[in-house]
Amino acid sequence: MKNRLSERLATGLSLLMILAVVWPVHSNWVRKPQDSFPLSHYPMFSHDRQGKADMTYLIGVAADGKRQYLPYTLVGTGGMNQVRKTIAKRAKKDPAALCQKVAKALARESALASTIQTVKVVRSEFGFDRFFAGDQTPTRSTVLCSCAVKRDVVAQR
Repeated sequence: MKNRLSERLATGLSLLMILAVVWPVHSNWVRKPQDSFPLSHYPMFSHDRQGKADMTYLIGVAADGKRQYLPYTLVGTGGMNQVRKTIAKRAKKDPAALCQKVAKALARESALASTIQTVKVVRSEFGFDRFFAGDQTPTRSTVLCSCAVKRDVVAQR
């Protein structure tokens, strides 16, 4: 008798747990789902990115043509995602001003400044499958602006 009671209790608790886990699925069929923790319909989490992402970033080009990604800290302080959004907004509004700002900041950086001669503001599309398989070459890329890094006597000190 005691064994049967514990089996029924275990079955009932199991069914309740399964129902609790499956219940939020009903919100997938609601016209305007309500966002809540831990399930979210916020576009950042639920938007179909169609296997690609656009990024705006900075590239430095040396005299020998070698390219390297420039650190986001040349644009501003804060976290990487915050500054990345700032780069995208500034590149959309005035890519030349962004390029000049980065070139001036780069001229003050002793380690990078000696090799980098040109700054490029680039907008590229990356395919998720290719990127995470190891091929980090963009599927499409556009140079929004390019400018020279000007070194003067003050910058070399």
